[in-house]
Amino acid sequence: MTSNGILEIEFSNLMFTEFNHTWLNSSIIEIYLAPANDRHLDNIFFNMTKLSFNWKVVDFIEKLLTIQINWECASCISPESDQDMLIINLRNATNIGFFYSFETTKDLDPTYRYLVTNVRKQFEQNDFN
Repeated sequence: MTSNGILEIEFSNLMFTEFNHTWLNSSIIEIYLAPANDRHLDNIFFNMTKLSFNWKVVDFIEKLLTIQINWECASCISPESDQDMLIINLRNATNIGFFYSFETTKDLDPTYRYLVTNVRKQFEQNDFN
């Protein structure tokens, strides 16, 4: 994941991507943030809403699914040396085939539907202007 909220998921096979990518929403892809070392539990005044975000699929071509994450408070993400974790669950959309491989002619194996990645320190969008 980049420091400005671009998440790329690369599949090992060529995927079926010829559909309206707006269909890949929170009913199909679940994404949530797990604060590093349960840092949110150390402070009774910790504001969990600062860790909220919205996201959208911006591209899905061949093997690469690209998601833009827009943080409520980008500077609140991984503010210390230990990085927060992003958990992605590619839900099983039975009979829809959003994660269908042309090469294997099968839907994505359930073993590979749950992904976890570190989130580096994030920057506000205006930090790049």
